[in-house]
Amino acid sequence: MILNRLKALLLDNVLIKIVSLVFAVLLWFYVNSKGSAEIEIAVPLELRNVPARLVVVGDMIDDVTVRVRGRERILEEIALKPPRAVLDLTDAREGTNVLVLNPSAIAVPANAQIVRISPRRVSVRLGPRAAQNDNVH
Repeated sequence: MILNRLKALLLDNVLIKIVSLVFAVLLWFYVNSKGSAEIEIAVPLELRNVPARLVVVGDMIDDVTVRVRGRERILEEIALKPPRAVLDLTDAREGTNVLVLNPSAIAVPANAQIVRISPRRVSVRLGPRAAQNDNVH
């Protein structure tokens, strides 16, 4: 008796059930695809691993503009607490160094994608560190 009811429940109106399932799947994909958006934010520029014998001299930009694509909720979080763009100066030399900012230098959540960075190239001028003179007259 229970088996007959279950069989009837599954097999009655099969076409309507299949159409309903297809419609539900299509609606789910539509809703999930519409949640994607892009924002443009100013990201602070951070210098790391400046060689000990060198210092930054002259003017330098403080931040870069980054366009990020992702789900709206994630973009809201990024806008509230922007990531940092990190420039690694380990191999920098005295003089003007032109460094390329790659998306990997900016930590965003895994389900967000960096679409554009502007400017992509950053010039950093390094000069010798002033000698400290401990002898005071």
